[in-house]
Amino acid sequence: IDLPISGRRPDATQRDLLERYATQAERALQNAFAREALAQRLRLAEAARRVVQLAVSRPDIDAALRECSPALLEGFRSDDVTIRTYGDDLADTGGTTPRPISEGLRAVLRDLSRECWTAQEVAVLHPGRQLSPRLAAGHRDEMLASLRELGYASAMLVPMGAGNRCLGHLILLRRNDDLRWTTDEQVGALEVARDIGQAVLASRNLMREQRLVAELRELDTYKTELLSTVSHELKNPLGAITGHLELVLASEELSRDLAFSLGAMGRATSRITRVVEDLLTLAKLEDPDARESATDLDLCPALVAAVDGSAFLASQRGVSMRLELPDDPVEVCGTPEGLERVFANLVSNAVKYTPRGGSVVVSVEVAPGAPEGPEPEVGAHAPEVTVSVADEGIGISADDQARLFDEFFRSTNPAALAEPGTGLGLAISARIVETLGGRIEVDSALDEGSTFRVVLPAPRA
Repeated sequence: IDLPISGRRPDATQRDLLERYATQAERALQNAFAREALAQRLRLAEAARRVVQLAVSRPDIDAALRECSPALLEGFRSDDVTIRTYGDDLADTGGTTPRPISEGLRAVLRDLSRECWTAQEVAVLHPGRQLSPRLAAGHRDEMLASLRELGYASAMLVPMGAGNRCLGHLILLRRNDDLRWTTDEQVGALEVARDIGQAVLASRNLMREQRLVAELRELDTYKTELLSTVSHELKNPLGAITGHLELVLASEELSRDLAFSLGAMGRATSRITRVVEDLLTLAKLEDPDARESATDLDLCPALVAAVDGSAFLASQRGVSMRLELPDDPVEVCGTPEGLERVFANLVSNAVKYTPRGGSVVVSVEVAPGAPEGPEPEVGAHAPEVTVSVADEGIGISADDQARLFDEFFRSTNPAALAEPGTGLGLAISARIVETLGGRIEVDSALDEGSTFRVVLPAPRA
């Protein structure tokens, strides 16, 4: 342009043409830069996708972090990477193999990572660039010297975390002094670190939950074994005491006072025996291997047995009982022993807590089930059978209903506490019904009576 071949200055037409050439060259350069930036973003996005996929696919977070390293190296054009996770005290707990640096420098890195996570930024370590202002001059020189000793030209410290917690850091290392850490790489690295932090947090929560579950299982096993052992150890001496009491009571030479005392001892022994039997039943229900398999059976015999078993107590207390059964058999899924125990407990409780002159009604309702055929219609209800035990007794408060089926719970109502009981009957009944796939519901209010409903699956279910 300065020295045209003609020796003359370019005229307006030539200058316009040259301007067009320059504009085209500028556009070509801009397109090249845009393509390079897009390619870099795609590379970083692919690296992030691979890292996240690896981080969340393994329960062992340390192994997952080690597997993330190749994707990080490729995506961020790095020669090496170090990933470290922190505990609650910010001490290293895991990650990839740490670099041979002093413990003091590790503490500086942890403090810098925590500050960078709070500010949501990375720290670039390069001799030709101003480092993070959060880094003191002495620490800056120490870090750069450590980089040179390890054979690296630059590094990028990226904090990992979740929420407000800094959970670790990753350090990307380069040997090429001319290769700069771009803004896209810094932003992309921080996004990847957030995803890794979420994976670390999820892994720790899972490990904590697994540890708690294991402890709860051990406690549950211990409780079951304790109940079973104590109950068995009590059963034998109780049997001996009961047997000898019967022999002594059979004697005709007992005085009136002695007979009264022995009778009280017998009643107390019988009460303890019932507690032991309840404990054995509870331990059996909590052992999956000891449970009986449910079969299809007629519900009516268990209800008849429950009502007959409480008939004498009802006549003594002046309570009337009525059993309302359908004409046809009512089939449910259950076990004869389990159903008899459930209904005997509910009926006896209804009689025990109903004042003289009251009534107890036991009824059965068969809910309509799914239509006949191999496949029920969408939205059709599974067939169920509901047994209701309604009384006109003292009722149960709302607070007591919330804990009614807990083991050893006794009502806070003084009228209920006046009656003997172990606090295990309803808990055992609820466990039995749950093992059969059913449920127990209660509808009650103080001084207005109670209605217990046992909902059991029919054979079709």
